[in-house]
Amino acid sequence: MNITILTLFPDMFSGFATNSIMKRAIGKGVATINVVNIRDYTKDKYGRTDTPPIGGGAGLIEKCQPIVDALKANRKEDSHVILMSPRGHTYDQKAAQRFAELNDLIIVCGHYEGIDERVNAYCDELISIGDYVLTGGEIPAMAIADSVIRLLDGAITKDSLTDESFNADLLEYPQYTEPYDSKAKRSPTSFTAATTKPSKNGGGSNRFCLQKSIGPIYSRRFPYRSKTKNSSPNATKREPQIGKNKL
Repeated sequence: MNITILTLFPDMFSGFATNSIMKRAIGKGVATINVVNIRDYTKDKYGRTDTPPIGGGAGLIEKCQPIVDALKANRKEDSHVILMSPRGHTYDQKAAQRFAELNDLIIVCGHYEGIDERVNAYCDELISIGDYVLTGGEIPAMAIADSVIRLLDGAITKDSLTDESFNADLLEYPQYTEPYDSKAKRSPTSFTAATTKPSKNGGGSNRFCLQKSIGPIYSRRFPYRSKTKNSSPNATKREPQIGKNKL
């Protein structure tokens, strides 16, 4: 799989692809990461990629032309283009699994006050990683690339992907390591008695692990969702015009 990231700040990714699982996956040929500097495509005589918004307002808006030309130069026939945007659908594990099935993913990172609205028409999808503000789309792009690449065959062991958070809409059960008895707390005997992974039809340690996976969903996730379900940001966002223009 190839992931191309369009950004004004390529140096932010220098350590991302050269450490930990990303480094191993790239070294094995499981994935490639191509970071493209949007500034290389500007036609502005002063080399600018952003200007004040038309009609006035705070900050600077990234211009349409450099981004569109960068997409034209890097988009393939089977590319799927996503734009990091607070107006996008909230990213989750199901989206990561869907992206992991692609051959070529392009992530467009905004910065400053935002991106010219006309860029939306050249993208297939808008994605948000949550309802908070960052200085740019670079950190979200790293989060998406990391979550997708780790799902690819050969990136990590298959056992590590079997029982983990958000599989089957559960959170992963608590885990412990040596020593069994620490100053803080003793590890549960249900874990030390067996090392079997949880199973819906299993007993003993399996049943204990499953209960511990279900518990956090009700105690930590449902109360939050119930408070916000009537004010979901996705329910009130105005749908942008996405994917209307073909390169």
